[in-house]
Amino acid sequence: MSHKHLQCALAVTVVLVAAGCSFIFEALDPRGPVVAKAELTQPGTAETRFIHQSGAGYILWATLSGKHRSNHGRASSTMPIIYDVDVVEPGKPVVRISCDARSTTMAVCGSQTNLFGELDAECEVKLPCTLPPLGSSEVVLRVAGRAAEPARILLIRDMSVVVREEKK
Repeated sequence: MSHKHLQCALAVTVVLVAAGCSFIFEALDPRGPVVAKAELTQPGTAETRFIHQSGAGYILWATLSGKHRSNHGRASSTMPIIYDVDVVEPGKPVVRISCDARSTTMAVCGSQTNLFGELDAECEVKLPCTLPPLGSSEVVLRVAGRAAEPARILLIRDMSVVVREEKK
């Protein structure tokens, strides 16, 4: 086999392995497609809208990016953020749900910790709250995000709330 053929065979193998890994990671990823996002880069409020599709389920996730101190020596890549979400639909009373990111049971993260117990993390965490039953109309989410433990937070780059379709 010539050097050129060997390079070609190696390139094809790398592409196939990368495609296979991508397929595996996608199959293992617990998150469904993004439907809407309420952008927050600091504590405050944001709003997002989406049209509820009949039969679709939705899950709230938070994108948390920043630096914070560990919790009493226990490393946690989840920033201590709390959200109050008002769910607004035409002709229905406003429903308020509260979500504490510290109580997540599922996260997709990358983080680094230094010797001082400071974490620099980028995570998407499944919020432990459930949207109420939705009608087939436009849904407005008014999100208010705040630090649950402000003394632990050193820097916030992102604390947005993401609406994802439930993965089937």
